[in-house]
Amino acid sequence: MDSTTAYNGLGKDATVCANEYVVTMLISITSFSNAAVLKADPLVEAGLSEFTAVDLVVCQSATAREAVEVLFNLIDVYGSSEVNIALIYPDLPADMSCVTWESTGPALYGVFVPVSNGAQSISEPYSRNQSAENARTFDTQQYPYYRFKALCTLGVEKNDYTIYGLPVRTYWHDAESIMTQEMPEILKTAAGMNEAAAKQYITDYCNAMQDQAFTDAGQILNDVLWYRSRNSNTMKNGRNPETHEILDERAAVDPLKVSLDPAAYHFVPPMPDQR
Repeated sequence: MDSTTAYNGLGKDATVCANEYVVTMLISITSFSNAAVLKADPLVEAGLSEFTAVDLVVCQSATAREAVEVLFNLIDVYGSSEVNIALIYPDLPADMSCVTWESTGPALYGVFVPVSNGAQSISEPYSRNQSAENARTFDTQQYPYYRFKALCTLGVEKNDYTIYGLPVRTYWHDAESIMTQEMPEILKTAAGMNEAAAKQYITDYCNAMQDQAFTDAGQILNDVLWYRSRNSNTMKNGRNPETHEILDERAAVDPLKVSLDPAAYHFVPPMPDQR
């Protein structure tokens, strides 16, 4: 968003870019690798990052295939300073074989949603651009980034992790598990359609998942804020049940119960018209 670029004092942020050949590249949130992966392919502190890779690749590429070759060649020379998540489905047509999993805001208490190279657009909430003039407006009503950032801020504190952080992470893990299991079937179904119908089908699925995540993040954020207010420092002390006198002993706070059902991520788009 223009606002984050302005707030961070960056001249530009090329995490998303397209050129005159309609070669489009997206590389955003950093993820975490396990020890085995990092041993085989260690990160390089001065290597490519989300602020440099897209700009360098797109300016040299006339096709998507060429862009992949350019990216890999750059990584071979300079290495990468960050980890991103992309799944390749080699048994599918090339124009729908890659799915990037994106998390706006910190992924620690956010959710990775699918962005397929077969999709024609992203969902409306995920496409909103906050202007540079509003760089200091922390708007959780309009922008996914701030919703997930707020959840991370509220859940990451060590003393509150088991009360707020863990239940939120568990819910997003369940949602991600459903999406990663169902994405191959969505693509397989789309592969049997004509080009226009396939793009519509994939777009409908990815956008639905993005919309669901945005809506859920708003509800979870509301739940966390209410629960934290209810269990604020002034409410943590025990009370005499008869006189309501505040006691010195501390009342135990149970973990937050997320009021949502991750089954909402079981979604099959309507079949598009293939006439």
